[in-house]
Amino acid sequence: MEHAVVSAATGVLSPLVGRLSTLLEKEYAGLKGVRKEIVSLREEVSSMNATLLKLASEEDPDVQDREWGNQIRDLSYDIEDCIDDFMLRVDKHGHTTASPVPDDDKGFFQRNLSKLRTLGARHDIAGKIRELKARVDVVSKRHERYRFPASSSSSGGAVPIDPRLHAFYAKEDSLVGIEQPRDEVISLLTQGQGEEALAKKLKIVSIVGFGGLGKTTLASVVHRKLDQEQFDCRLVVSVSQSPDIMRIFHRILIEEFKVQPCIHNDLQGMINQLRNHLLHKRYLIIIDDLWDVSVWENALLCAFPDNNLGSRVIMTTRDNTVAENCCGQQRDCIYEMKPLNETDSRKLFFKRIFGSEDDCPNELKDISDEILRKCGGLPLAIITIASQAGKDYVIWKDDLVRQWVAEGFVHGLESAGGYFNQLVNRSMIQPVKIGYDDEVLSCRVHDLMLELIIRKYSVEENFLTAVVGNSQEIKGTVHNVRRLFHYSDVLGRRRSAPALRIGLQKVRSIASCVTDIHQVRFQDMKFLRVLVLELVYNPKDESTTQAVVDLSVICKLLLLRYLKIQSEYLLKLPPQIRMLQHLETLEIASKFDKAGLAIPSDLAQLPRLSYLSILPYMAGGLPANVGTMTQLRSLAFLVLEENTLDSIKSLHHLTNLRELYIISASGDSSAGGDEDETAHVDALQSSLSGLADCKLYLTAWSTWLSRVPQWVGRLRNIYGLEIGVGELCKDGVSVLAGLPAMARLDLWIRSAPTESIVIAGDGFPVLKHLIFTCRALCLTFEAGAMPKLRRLDLEFNDDGGGDGGFGNALVGVEHLAGLRVLSAKIGGFRSAVDAAATTGEEQADDRSAAMSRLRDAIDLHPSRPRVDITYTQGRYGLS
Repeated sequence: MEHAVVSAATGVLSPLVGRLSTLLEKEYAGLKGVRKEIVSLREEVSSMNATLLKLASEEDPDVQDREWGNQIRDLSYDIEDCIDDFMLRVDKHGHTTASPVPDDDKGFFQRNLSKLRTLGARHDIAGKIRELKARVDVVSKRHERYRFPASSSSSGGAVPIDPRLHAFYAKEDSLVGIEQPRDEVISLLTQGQGEEALAKKLKIVSIVGFGGLGKTTLASVVHRKLDQEQFDCRLVVSVSQSPDIMRIFHRILIEEFKVQPCIHNDLQGMINQLRNHLLHKRYLIIIDDLWDVSVWENALLCAFPDNNLGSRVIMTTRDNTVAENCCGQQRDCIYEMKPLNETDSRKLFFKRIFGSEDDCPNELKDISDEILRKCGGLPLAIITIASQAGKDYVIWKDDLVRQWVAEGFVHGLESAGGYFNQLVNRSMIQPVKIGYDDEVLSCRVHDLMLELIIRKYSVEENFLTAVVGNSQEIKGTVHNVRRLFHYSDVLGRRRSAPALRIGLQKVRSIASCVTDIHQVRFQDMKFLRVLVLELVYNPKDESTTQAVVDLSVICKLLLLRYLKIQSEYLLKLPPQIRMLQHLETLEIASKFDKAGLAIPSDLAQLPRLSYLSILPYMAGGLPANVGTMTQLRSLAFLVLEENTLDSIKSLHHLTNLRELYIISASGDSSAGGDEDETAHVDALQSSLSGLADCKLYLTAWSTWLSRVPQWVGRLRNIYGLEIGVGELCKDGVSVLAGLPAMARLDLWIRSAPTESIVIAGDGFPVLKHLIFTCRALCLTFEAGAMPKLRRLDLEFNDDGGGDGGFGNALVGVEHLAGLRVLSAKIGGFRSAVDAAATTGEEQADDRSAAMSRLRDAIDLHPSRPRVDITYTQGRYGLS
């Protein structure tokens, strides 16, 4: 059975049905009156959930229905809060694991007192449920009492205007940057015209892209540009997110074809009528704003016959999956919309505001540039200038999906990852960092989309309260806040957000930035599940210079599931962290702490902890009973040498572990290392040998190694390796090449090589990403080398290592069969001050020569990978 999840539309009503059923299975449900009240409330909740689901399916619900929906959602949160509060009281007085009671007379008294308190809590639940049922009745009766009979959309009221309507009638000469996209789409539609059989087949072209890029406008321009006489029938069908297909087909038959729909007015009958009307006509149809593949496959596609007359369909969508399915997986029939370039963006903006750029007052040019930056080339954003939210922050996928799981939006990280990918496919979020496996690792929400989200879910549905930017304007409710996003920003740097009078007694999720942890009133936040906190240094407060922030106050948050803290202060983890029995994610990063964070001895008593990350590292090593933390999926960062052999050996019990991040602090680079180091490496490999699905990420350069240690080769699970060596000899290359699971290698070489580093055709079987940093570019790839490599990042100096160095030479790139991207950062170029002694032409010549060498090497590659080259003033490698 699929797990019920929390949603913006229905609140927690869906999972509440299951939670109330679970309560019925408990022994206290047999108390007088309790079972009957729970059953009654569960039936009410089921009906409320069905009503809200129906309401959510409406594109523009009645204003009274929206308010009613908000009240029901709010009530659903209160019901779940009541259950959580009850369960906490039962656990606290019944069988708390945090404070075992001694087996003596005092313990006997405390145990019986706990039983009495637990019994009281169980009787209280009946009263609470009766109160909640009464509130449900009040909300329902109020809705009926004030409901206006004629509020239905079928009552002849005002019909909303489709906001895309203007795009169909825009004059082409008023549009900017439309010519090239128009011609490219027409080219896709007319491909194969020379072959009679292909020309007569029905052809479908999808235009896909983020909302606001101008998909509808482009389709309309193409529609008008194509020769009018070529087609017997031309249609525009606006679909939208929740289409009424019967109504759409009904309108086409009556308004476009002047045909009366069949008497039964059923979908199949209408489809047959449409097919019969189009069967002998060459038609051109725009299907605008399609969201769902099933709407296409089960209705629209059935209505448009492939009549072998050269008909054409243009479809616009935000979803890549929809685009691919409509085109029959033919990628060459998909046109991906791109943002306007800088020139066209400026032209459109100044034309709309001032008539032309020349007419823009000088004092407004800086602010105009800032607005254009925020609009990011989106025509709709440039036209409306609606994007006034804060800077578009980068969001990491792993953080986001774990927060979704913690709040109950999704059950399981795998499902959460699937939803994230859907958002990417639908162009709702914009990828920022993409891994070598084409996985989107981080994203950002365009400012325009952020504004729409905040407006809909803050103001209209009370889903969150946002306080963003320097104005500190509150968007959303200040009462019964469930989620709070509270940040301020100055010149790109987060600053502490000022205190606000906002009711946080019912808050479930907080993301905020403070200078003092006591600015957050944790004592009010009994129901908090997600806490993302930034502790920023306040230079005006001298007392904070050497301050250590004690996080013990966090232990009051008994329902906390996700905790992420980034700090510019030294931190101390709470000694009784076991109180957080629901905690799933613990991520702590202390920016300026070089000594590491000591781990509480009771950390292993967190039964649900699955993600543990401590930066810079766990001082003193893991707790002795780490082997009991069997729910762990990711563990970072621990120094190998600081852990006991028993702790390292205990890792083999962590059968769910998928990621392990290890730091080696040893500076010894001898062939075998000392006995203690060898014992630690052997213990680690022994533990990992039984964890086939665990990826080991090793950082082996806290101090520079003279060469690649032999012990690295014994760690067969290494997936990612960061290592810095004085020199890389043939033996070192062999050690690295022999790692069977290594997919990412970040290699720093300190000295200037005297000969080229040769990568042979065997070895590095699964390496996909190589970062090579050296004073000189000195790589030679033989045939068959690194067969899986997709990305090659090079960092070197323009002088090839200086006097005595080997010089810069990149040989055999054409042998890297899977290479897609080559990125080069070339150091050693003069700063503005140093360049004063030389001419600009000399600088340009230097850059041109460096670029030319790379271009010559990459031009030999048959697939012509993408090349990105940047120049820096600093130098790579150390003298």
